[in-house]
Amino acid sequence: MFSFEELAIATRFFSNNRMLGDGDYGRVYKGELDGMAVAIKKLSLWVGAQMGGEQMVNRINHDYQYLNKLIGYCNEESDKFLVYEFVPNKTLRFHLHDAGHKKTIDWSRRKKIAIGCAKGLAYLHEFCTPTIILGNFTSGIILLDNNFEPKISDFELAQELPNFVTHISTEAKIYRGYGAPEFLKDGKINEKVDVFSFGVVLLELITGKPSVIREGNFSMNLIAWVRVYLCSIIQY
Repeated sequence: MFSFEELAIATRFFSNNRMLGDGDYGRVYKGELDGMAVAIKKLSLWVGAQMGGEQMVNRINHDYQYLNKLIGYCNEESDKFLVYEFVPNKTLRFHLHDAGHKKTIDWSRRKKIAIGCAKGLAYLHEFCTPTIILGNFTSGIILLDNNFEPKISDFELAQELPNFVTHISTEAKIYRGYGAPEFLKDGKINEKVDVFSFGVVLLELITGKPSVIREGNFSMNLIAWVRVYLCSIIQY
């Protein structure tokens, strides 16, 4: 467990120059603790309110090759922070969809990323007790190291599925284009929700297109786009 003061010093008092990103779940800073580069996430208030100290400790116990390792946490009053290993090569979404980096991932790397993500999800679903359901699996939470090995991140709102329970209800946000039909219908999640989202990420890897394709005022989910594309091929 880290103190607020330790994390403040590690990030030069949360300097904007150290900020790596700012999302729905919190703001991430690059820091250094005991000579090791780390990513320090200050949780959004609504996320922190749902995450207790025991849950933070449980997340630290999961050490697996394809998961972004949680090193420690800070839980002082209203401020909650998670400290992760620093993964230097940004996200899969960045490399697939950022205009200047679309050609950096060749097919062998894409295959390696797909296999690594599948193993990471399998670990969470099959080897963790209770089962851990991400519920927000997207190309944006897949971090890449310098060898393009994937690390699944963002466990803040991951749900635990107890034994003999088939599904749970959640208010977790699922990004457009990734939501399984059963979740969109009644807000219930289980392993199948993550598997569905993984399928969308596979389509991103294969097509190079984002989960939602936008052209002017028109938008279409990637799954719908693939269906239209395949139908056009079959017609010819």
